[in-house]
Amino acid sequence: MLRIISTLTFLGLGIFYPLCFLIHARSPIKGGFHRFHLGMPLVMGGVVSVYLLTSDLASFTKGLLILWFFSLALLTFFYWKKETPQALFIVFSTLLGLFAFARTQLELLPHLPFKEGITAVSILAGLILSSSLHSMTLGHHYLNVRGLPIDHLRRANNVLWTLLGLRILWDFYFLFFGKMLYGGDKMTTINFLMGVEGFLLWIGICFGALLPFIALFFVKEILKFKNTQSATGVLYVVLVSVLMGDLAYKYYLVKYGVAL
Repeated sequence: MLRIISTLTFLGLGIFYPLCFLIHARSPIKGGFHRFHLGMPLVMGGVVSVYLLTSDLASFTKGLLILWFFSLALLTFFYWKKETPQALFIVFSTLLGLFAFARTQLELLPHLPFKEGITAVSILAGLILSSSLHSMTLGHHYLNVRGLPIDHLRRANNVLWTLLGLRILWDFYFLFFGKMLYGGDKMTTINFLMGVEGFLLWIGICFGALLPFIALFFVKEILKFKNTQSATGVLYVVLVSVLMGDLAYKYYLVKYGVAL
């Protein structure tokens, strides 16, 4: 189980993190800021791709993984010495990765029902984790670079806020209307959460969605005073909270098929 959770987490970061460049597409952040944000997903994607290519995945899935990683490597190579990669190439690489991610998850979790819904919410989870990591590293960048416009951090905060809002809406919908199999019987997710086995899923909901969503409101208010240091401190908390929640979400996804 830990193997599957780690694989999906690192693969999601490698695939979806480059989309964070689109937040600053109109006014790229200069000064070598992009290099870490190209190198980090490349390393994560490389490690998890090597692992998956030695596993028993289907040849077609392995081919998709190779194509995606090759596109990400080319993206990193061509734009390493430039200010920022172009949006078209980022989207193309991510689309390849998205298909590879969907195929990989379906093969790692072949026993789960409602596979399309599970894939969609897993993509949302990858976007949230990538966006929270990006916001934190961007806030840290403000501590090292003077005169950087506050709009960059404000936009990153708004994107993450929107993604978390979508997750909260989905969580509450699935809690009351989603069905799952438990003990051979179908039940609503909210009934499962009220039991002993489902109690810890509240950690995912609280730390993975509600707490960071509320914390980002404080980030927004802090940024009105252009206090990036305090905002970055809150974003560190947001990242840790999102990561804790993501692990809880994935545990229940793998074990029980709960698509939250």
